[in-house]
Amino acid sequence: ERVEYGKEVNVGHGRTLTVPLTIGGCACFTFSELFARPLGASDYLALSSQFESIVITHMPQLSVRVHNETRRFIVFVDVVYEQHVRLGLHAEGMRDASVRK
Repeated sequence: ERVEYGKEVNVGHGRTLTVPLTIGGCACFTFSELFARPLGASDYLALSSQFESIVITHMPQLSVRVHNETRRFIVFVDVVYEQHVRLGLHAEGMRDASVRK
């Protein structure tokens, strides 16, 4: 599979989005790389039309503390679901939460 770092993807209206890592048809981002920026449904639609899979790492626990990021994440999930794009998530603290009693 072809690996690229910092690939520029056209998201329309003369704008591009930098995908930190692509592996074949998979785009990889950290949560903050994709959701701490003012992106919207049209950006996510353009991204999902160019990749068959998207992986998000460093997912924080969603809360009111990250309200804007949480809203963007919800919009993103709606878009990729409708576009039938595979979504992989890696949440921070997942291992710790699974071993707590």
